[in-house]
Amino acid sequence: MHISAIVLGALAATHQVVADRLTVIKIYNNVPTAYTGFWHNNHGQTFSLPSMGSGCWNPGVPGVTDFCFDPLNNRAHFMAFGQKRCLRPEAAIGVYSCHYHYKGNDAIGCHVSFDKWKEVGC
Repeated sequence: MHISAIVLGALAATHQVVADRLTVIKIYNNVPTAYTGFWHNNHGQTFSLPSMGSGCWNPGVPGVTDFCFDPLNNRAHFMAFGQKRCLRPEAAIGVYSCHYHYKGNDAIGCHVSFDKWKEVGC
């Protein structure tokens, strides 16, 4: 009994690997002081990552566990449905200046950058 090429093609299409992406928002004075971001998947869903620091945690994204973020070395990895997958910075979306007040000081300068991270081979 032979399985037709059409059936094999349909089966392959149902098991495509979804490429996940991150938008990382970095707030810093001279060195990065805070990270936050958004997780985007190819199903059109976006998930907020309100506090991203170096280390590993569960990001609260369905099917994704053990997300490890190492921004100083420009790398991240995660487990998705039993597979290890990796992310690297792809492009800077923009850098913006900002000012805020801290403990009575007037307008301390800061910068905010938005970086796109894409899935890459581990």
